Amino acid sequence: MLNGLSGNFKNILKRILPNFLLDFLKSVFYAKKKKLFIQNFKREITYIHQKGHAIIIMATPVHGNLGDHAIVYAEKCLLTDIGFGENIIEIAAIDYALCKKQIRKYVSDQDLVIIDGGGNLGTLWPWEDDKISEIINTYWQNPIVLFPQTCFYEDSFAAMDRLKRNRIVYSKANRLLITLRDRKSFTFCCTHFSGKRCSLVPDIVLYLSGKLKQTSLSGREGVLLCFRKDVERLISQEDVERLKAYLRQQKILFTEISTVKDYDVDRFSRSTELNKIWEEFASVRLVITDRLHGMIFAAINGTPCLALDNISQKVSGVYETVPELDGVKFCTDIDEVMKNILSYYKGDFSFMETKGLESNYQLLKNFIKENI
Repeated sequence: MLNGLSGNFKNILKRILPNFLLDFLKSVFYAKKKKLFIQNFKREITYIHQKGHAIIIMATPVHGNLGDHAIVYAEKCLLTDIGFGENIIEIAAIDYALCKKQIRKYVSDQDLVIIDGGGNLGTLWPWEDDKISEIINTYWQNPIVLFPQTCFYEDSFAAMDRLKRNRIVYSKANRLLITLRDRKSFTFCCTHFSGKRCSLVPDIVLYLSGKLKQTSLSGREGVLLCFRKDVERLISQEDVERLKAYLRQQKILFTEISTVKDYDVDRFSRSTELNKIWEEFASVRLVITDRLHGMIFAAINGTPCLALDNISQKVSGVYETVPELDGVKFCTDIDEVMKNILSYYKGDFSFMETKGLESNYQLLKNFIKENI
């Protein structure tokens, strides 16, 4: 695909141009993109090295998952809050893929490498796990922070091979900090990556608690339904339809929403897209979701939430790690959700608070300060 062109235009080109000409155009496009990136990256990192060390946020998303974009947004907020906003260089995933060797050439061994948080360790999203291991293997001499992750390995021979590979790769990196956002993942990593520094840290998007403008629940109306439609989904469509029928019976308006857009989002459109979806989460009286960042978007916008789990149990895992989430309740199934809808929809959560979250990120801040 010719990234950087609109989806409709790409489809038109595919229909009217022969494959060999499309391949030629792609090669020209990527060659120009690569040259421009290298020029800009060299200039940026040279300027930062004149003052100190750089912080490289490596291979950030350019897809439409706003949960992943909120992670990068929150990482940058934390880095800025501790005084390193001007040291940051963000490298998009596509630029990382195109320019790996050139990037390595200009990164000093004293620069701090940051790998995004998420649910990417293990077998659930293997290409993301491959990318993480590749970055650690390439920058093993650098200080590296793996921001809060969920770790999930299925029970298979292939998973054991992946675990063995990752154990070897991680063992090389002497200045690697692995942070996990749920206790199950933390225990797993402490057991299987012994000798590595592992810490339990809440999902980084919760760092935004208290930093977004919140409005009172009075004047709000309706319920936001935010359910997965991918391999992580546990709740059945039949249960979703039962829930909708119950809401109609109670004469409660509801809207369906996804935290995943069907178009690309990059660092230039990230804030606009996040602010738009956060406004939607802040406009209703209740969110019902099986998405981790559906639950977190509700919490940071002061909206009550009934949350269900996904296949890797990251929703329940993060919920159990951060019990200070006022107005958020984890439910085991759709029947428990329906039992709690009225009390949470009509409840008095005038201004929800997330108490004491700031201290949960102190270890992460200290590591960054010590290694930059």
